[in-house]
Amino acid sequence: EPDAVVMIRFLELGLKFSLCGMLVSVVLLPVYASSPGSATGANRLSLSNLQLGGSDRFWCVVVAAYVLFGAFSYLVLAEWRNFLLLR
Repeated sequence: EPDAVVMIRFLELGLKFSLCGMLVSVVLLPVYASSPGSATGANRLSLSNLQLGGSDRFWCVVVAAYVLFGAFSYLVLAEWRNFLLLR
């Protein structure tokens, strides 16, 4: 049944995008952790640990956002093409 196939492929899309996010986090977490910010605990591994006022580390976050947007756009386009073949 096409509805079941679309649902399974949608779940696979979510898994693929989550894996992309995990790969990006491998880069971002060390950037956050090595920042000279004043956060403590788990907050050292977040954007809140970056210092305000022109830190070059913010560019890593911007690049990561564009990479994730591009990956999601590519994945959705590929799924759309597959869906059109299924119809």
